[in-house]
Amino acid sequence: MQRLYFIEEQAEISVGQTYWQDPVCYPSGSVLEDAVWTSSDETVAVVDQSGVVTAQKGGNVEIKVTTAGGELEAVYQMNIADGAKGDINGDGNINLVDLMQCLNHVGRKELLEGEALEAADINEDDVVNLVDLMRLLNYVGRKSETL
Repeated sequence: MQRLYFIEEQAEISVGQTYWQDPVCYPSGSVLEDAVWTSSDETVAVVDQSGVVTAQKGGNVEIKVTTAGGELEAVYQMNIADGAKGDINGDGNINLVDLMQCLNHVGRKELLEGEALEAADINEDDVVNLVDLMRLLNYVGRKSETL
């Protein structure tokens, strides 16, 4: 093997999510065996020996894979988002469950608190109201690609 690299030099996930990226070996047909995977800060993200990254808390971290002999390495940067907007229940997905929680809050049926309230404030005006609910509805309903 003459070269080792990642196609994506940067990636982003939210706390609790996992990510994996296969390193490219050159020339093609080269095999990466017994690689050593490391995270520059395991309090932010840990990486197992298969290269699967698990986000622990918000921040930035460098993920590195090194050949068994240490002669080649490849690195990519990982940004861990701490509490994604719209992910009200904190499960790493923005879906109908989050939409219903926002609806219940706006309708005063079940009020949100703490991180859930912050995640529901889509437009960051310190108030969770119909504007936030409609933006979340358009996103979940696939009418908008952004919150």
